[in-house]
Amino acid sequence: MITRRSKTVRLRIQEQNREKFDAALKEVNGRGRTRRLNAEDVFEAAEIAEGYLEDAGRRRIGATAIYQPWRVPNSYDYVAHGSRLVMHRSRAGWVLDEVLWCPVPSSRGGVLPRHGGLRLTLPPEPQADTAA
Repeated sequence: MITRRSKTVRLRIQEQNREKFDAALKEVNGRGRTRRLNAEDVFEAAEIAEGYLEDAGRRRIGATAIYQPWRVPNSYDYVAHGSRLVMHRSRAGWVLDEVLWCPVPSSRGGVLPRHGGLRLTLPPEPQADTAA
């Protein structure tokens, strides 16, 4: 049976919300013992995402990120589950929108992608006014 659990959080990623992150992740993780995230991973994901935005020199507000830092080998016979974070960049910093317990993607040999499990989507560039 494939289960998918989620919890909407909508909290700014800052130290004073650490306990709330842990509580939300504990609720979503349920009895899962492997491929679980904790509050420290929330801060790490925000730091990685911010680093990518700085490297790209791009607009930050409106960027979204999905963080699930593992893969299982294609040869794995069962559906593996793990925690996933969904967050967005606001004017004040990163905001954790949702935590999920969902199927883990598979890849050749279970190797992580180059970005370490973070998928970042940048906001569209503003359109230049072409009317003269």
